Amino acid sequence: MMHTIAISIVALAMVQGAGQQVAPPEVGEPPAVREEGQGIPAIPATPAPAGEILWARAFEVEEPWTSDFRADHPTIRHGFIVVLKTDAAMAFPRQVACPVLMAGEMPCEVIDPVAGSEYVVALAVVPNAAEAWDPEPDFTTLDLCWCAPALPEQVTPESAAKSFSNARTAGVIAAWQRSRGVDPLAPLRSVAADPTSIRPMLAAADREAVVRAALAGRESILAR
Repeated sequence: MMHTIAISIVALAMVQGAGQQVAPPEVGEPPAVREEGQGIPAIPATPAPAGEILWARAFEVEEPWTSDFRADHPTIRHGFIVVLKTDAAMAFPRQVACPVLMAGEMPCEVIDPVAGSEYVVALAVVPNAAEAWDPEPDFTTLDLCWCAPALPEQVTPESAAKSFSNARTAGVIAAWQRSRGVDPLAPLRSVAADPTSIRPMLAAADREAVVRAALAGRESILAR
C-alpha cells in the first residue's frame, strides 16, 4: 500500500511537470536583476569597474592546484593576492550566479566574501604559467573588472574572453586603467607596510597557505 501511494505521488508530479522545460541560463548573460530576499541587494549592471586596489602581493606555490573557477580547470602556480575596495552589492555573496570578478580572461577566486562589505580579497591567478615568472610586467597590465553573473563551472575560456571583450568595449577597462593613474604600481608604493610589495614574491606551500596570506592582507587593511 505504501509503495502504491509513493508511486502515485511521483506520477502526479510527473504529470504536473509535463511539457514544462526550463532552459539553462546562457553563459555570460546576466540574469534578471532582482531582489533575492530581505537584506540581499539586487545584482548591479555589468560589466563594471573592479574598484580600487588597496593591497596586493605576488605569490607562487610549491604545489600547484587545479582551479575550479573556470570550466577547463587550469593549473595555477602563480598569481596575485589583491584586496579591492569595490561596490558592496556587486561583491555580495549569493546562492545563485554572481557577478564574476575577472583578471583579463581568467575569473578571480574571491576569498571568504563578507555580506555587505566593500572590501574584497581575491586571487588574480595566472593560468598554466611556466615555472619562471616575472610578476611585475603582469601586474602592470593587470586588468580587473566585474563581468556578467555566472557560476564558476559555467565559465569557459570562450565565454570568459567574450565577457572581457564586452567589458573592454563598454570602456570599463579604460576606466580601471585611469583609476590606477600613470604608475600602476603607485597604490602599492603608497602603502608603507611590507606585505603590499609584490617583490619578493610570497613563496607558499599550496593554495591553503595563499588563502591564509590573502585573509591576513584584508585584515591589515581593515585594521588601518
